[in-house]
Amino acid sequence: MVSNMQEKREKILKEALKIVPFEGWTNKTLIEATISANLEKRYAKIAFPNGVAQLVEFYLRDLDCKMSDKLKGQKFDNLKVREKIALAIKTRLEMAEKEKSVIRKTVSYFAIPCNHFHSMKSIWKTVDTIWYAVGDKSADFNYYTKRSLLAGVYSSTLLYWLNDKSENHENTWKFLNRRIENVMIINKAKSSFYNSFTTLNNNKKHA
Repeated sequence: MVSNMQEKREKILKEALKIVPFEGWTNKTLIEATISANLEKRYAKIAFPNGVAQLVEFYLRDLDCKMSDKLKGQKFDNLKVREKIALAIKTRLEMAEKEKSVIRKTVSYFAIPCNHFHSMKSIWKTVDTIWYAVGDKSADFNYYTKRSLLAGVYSSTLLYWLNDKSENHENTWKFLNRRIENVMIINKAKSSFYNSFTTLNNNKKHA
C-alpha cells in the first residue's frame, strides 16, 4: 500500500514539474498534476494531505536523496572539508539544472511569509543531507553550528546560481568557494575566541 502511494506521489510530481514553471506551486497545480497523471482528483488530497506544501517538500526531498546517492560514489578521502562541501553543493545544483525554472518558482513560493517555516525546514534537511553525505558524524553543539553556517552558504549560492549566465556556471562555483572560505575564517575566529575564553576562565578558577 505504501509503495503504491509512493508511486502515485511520484506520478503527480512528474506532472507537476511540467506545470510549475508556468503556474508556480499552488493547490491548483497539485490538482491539475493529479488529473494529468491519470488519477482521480481525490488522490491529490490522499497523496498530499497537507496540500501543495507537502508536494514541494516531496520534490526537494527527492532531490536530496538523489544527491546523496550520487555522492556515495565520490571518493572524499583525499579532499579537505571545504572541497567536500563545495563538491556536494555543486552536485546538488547541477542535478537541478534542467529544472531551473522550477527551482526559481520554488524560491518564489518560499518567499511568501506564510511559507518561511517550510523554507527553513527544507534548507535544513538539504544541508543535513550534505553533511552526512560528506561523512560528518558530529552530535554535539557543532552539529547545529555546521548546519547553520552551511545553510547560509547554500542559500546564497543557490540565489547566485539562479541568475548566473556564465559558461558552465563558472562564476557560481567561484562565488561558492569564496563563501566557503569566508565561513571557514569566521568559524576559525569563533573557535579561537572560545578557546581563549575557556583558557582564561580556567586560569581564574585556579588562581
